Parts: sequence; C-alpha cells; structure tokens
Amino acid sequence: MSAEAPVPGNTRDSSPQWHRRGLRSALSLIAIQVGLLGAMAAWMRVEEATQPRGWAPTAPVDPELPIRGRYVSLVLRLPAPTMAPRGDKAPQGGGERVARVVLRVRDGRLLAVPALPGDSNPHNAWRRDGTPDPGATTVEPAVDLEPPLAFFLPEHSADPSRRPPGERLWAEVVLPRWGPPRPLRLGVERQPGRIEPLPSR
Repeated sequence: MSAEAPVPGNTRDSSPQWHRRGLRSALSLIAIQVGLLGAMAAWMRVEEATQPRGWAPTAPVDPELPIRGRYVSLVLRLPAPTMAPRGDKAPQGGGERVARVVLRVRDGRLLAVPALPGDSNPHNAWRRDGTPDPGATTVEPAVDLEPPLAFFLPEHSADPSRRPPGERLWAEVVLPRWGPPRPLRLGVERQPGRIEPLPSR
C-alpha cells in the first residue's frame, strides 16, 4: 500500500522554518511599534520641557470621543484683549462669530490674539464678545477655543469638572509647535487670581 502523497500547499505552512520567519516578522513589527511609541513619548517630554505653558480657565462640555476610558472634555475660555469688538471693521478682529487666533502665554496665563497671515499653528475659536463669564471679574473680549480638550482621568477618580459654587476649573497646557494645546494638569481657582493645582493623575 503506497503512502499518501503530500497535499500541495501544506509543506510550506507546516515547515518549522516558515514558522520561524513568521515569528521574526511579528517580533520585528512589535519592536518598530514600541520604538515609535517611545520616540513619541520622548518628543512630548521634550516639548513639555521647552515649549511655552500656561493656565487657562475651562468650561466642561459633553464628551464626544468614541473611545473607552474616563475623561472630561474641556473648552478653554481665553481672554483676547487685542481683538476688536465684533461688528467693528478694524483690521484685527473683524466682525465674524468664528475667529482665527494664535495662542500666547503672558504671566503664566494663556491668551488668544488674532491670527495674521503667515502665523504658524493658528486655531479656530468662537467669540464670546460681551458674554458674561461666571467667575470672571471683568468683561473683555474672549474666545472659546475649538476643539475641546480631552483630559483623561484615573479609573476611580471623581469628576473634577463638577465644582461647588465659587470655584472654577483651570487647565495648565503646553503649546506644541504644531497642533492643539496639550493638557498637563488641572487646578481650581477658589480665590481670584490664585490657582491651586489638583493632585496629579
């Protein structure tokens, strides 16, 4: 009785050498991904150490990210002292509801200034001209930066955006060379002008 002939196509799949090649390819891919994540984390740490950072008042909004995990979605509410009132046809400011702004840090606080042609890393913002802002001591031109920022929370931590009356949530952010501000930590303003950082996440 003759032995059965090997089924064509099965020899390569069952070869130990073929399995070793597949394992090496998978390990190489994992090593590349780990290297990319490490390089990204290192770059973010460099930016946090070298790029401007500042505090900004926030307002919570409904979260929209289609991802798992606990986070709060925060809009940065920034003063825009050099922006002309809406409806004024001055060169800086214009009369539109949506503004293009660049971000600056002054005395540790974040503010928005009208973007000019050639400015790098401009952002979209909604103007809040004449809208009283709870907790603010003065009414001045201001903007809500778009899009909202996601601040991720530990598994069992309380929602920091739920503040008692008289308190206001702030976020310290770093301004990368490109892209939106990146949140670093949160703080609470209980007394005008004094921000108390919340415990680190």
